[in-house]
Amino acid sequence: MDLATICVWTLVAVVLASCVANVNVGLVAMSLAWIIGTLVAPAYGHAFTAKTVAGWFPVDLFVTLAGVTLLFSIARGNGTLGLVTRAAEVACRSQPRALAPLFFVLATAVSAAGAGNVPTAALLAAPAMTAAVRLGLSPLVMMLMVGHGAIAGTLSPVSPMGVIAAEKLADMGLSGHAAYTFGMNLLVNALVVAAGYLLLGGWRIENGAATAAGAAAPVTGDRDCQDGPGDWRHVATLAVLAALIVAAVVFGAHVGLAAVAAATVLLVAGAGDERQALRDMPWGVILMVCGMGVLVSLCEKTGALGIFSRWIAACATPGTLTAWLAGLASAADPVAIEVYPPEVRLESARDRQQGGRRPRSRCWRPPPRSTSARTSSTCRASRQSGPCA
Repeated sequence: MDLATICVWTLVAVVLASCVANVNVGLVAMSLAWIIGTLVAPAYGHAFTAKTVAGWFPVDLFVTLAGVTLLFSIARGNGTLGLVTRAAEVACRSQPRALAPLFFVLATAVSAAGAGNVPTAALLAAPAMTAAVRLGLSPLVMMLMVGHGAIAGTLSPVSPMGVIAAEKLADMGLSGHAAYTFGMNLLVNALVVAAGYLLLGGWRIENGAATAAGAAAPVTGDRDCQDGPGDWRHVATLAVLAALIVAAVVFGAHVGLAAVAAATVLLVAGAGDERQALRDMPWGVILMVCGMGVLVSLCEKTGALGIFSRWIAACATPGTLTAWLAGLASAADPVAIEVYPPEVRLESARDRQQGGRRPRSRCWRPPPRSTSARTSSTCRASRQSGPCA
């Protein structure tokens, strides 16, 4: 067994372990990359030092993820996101059936504004589920809207994955396709949620009379469910987010560093709690993504990704190639953006030849919708349990 095959099966084992183990797979991936790179690789003629392995840590991706999630953690902590989601709920009070599609639009906007898919789901899951309980909507439909809305905006020019995808496309000589990729991703996810809304009966309202009364009651007890007019912190946060988008799209600013600067401005101005914002950041997700990046870099250096390409080429046909790529990439979500380039090269090669990333989900289960007095505890429970991973 050569080194590339060892790396392939190591990556497969890590991905499978992520489905059953409770340990962060980023830690496992970095540990295995160090062991294989420094102890196993020299026996096969590859000399990787510990410093070399550490250098594979995706610093640019880390800065982008940390900066953007810090900014949106501040927005959540000072009530800006809660204000926006509550405003969406109030706007749909006369037509509660429109709330689920509106949350899809809101999740898409937050993700496209720079939060990305995973942080967006983490930020909006609690208020979305609470709104569904208050108005008697299907929690499954609501989570479908939030989840696919977050995915729909993840390839925008200012989101972390969108920036990386654009760089990878440019490296392969496909620059200029970022907007098209973003648009098609948005369209596909919009079609998916439309089908889910119809098939799952998203227009149905349970306990209509009770929830309509509950919807009018203010919610207290949690920062994500606060109601009331916005103060200067909300205005400042929205203005900073708008400035970040303009800086990244118009002036080509680095999204991560610009987000760090924007977060710093808010913290210096007193618009956010630094300690709370740092505690609320999804450090586990950030570590998982970056840690998997280290192991994928080892696979790339040893030629292991070429084995994946040959496996797919042996199993797929020109008509099923895209389905294979999408399925395998989604099964290993943290490494999808890193494995994407060789897959694209494989697809191009096949076209010429033819002529032409979990632990068991701990989703929040909504309590009975008997009274509106339980909505505050519901919101707290949903935030503590966290969104579906």
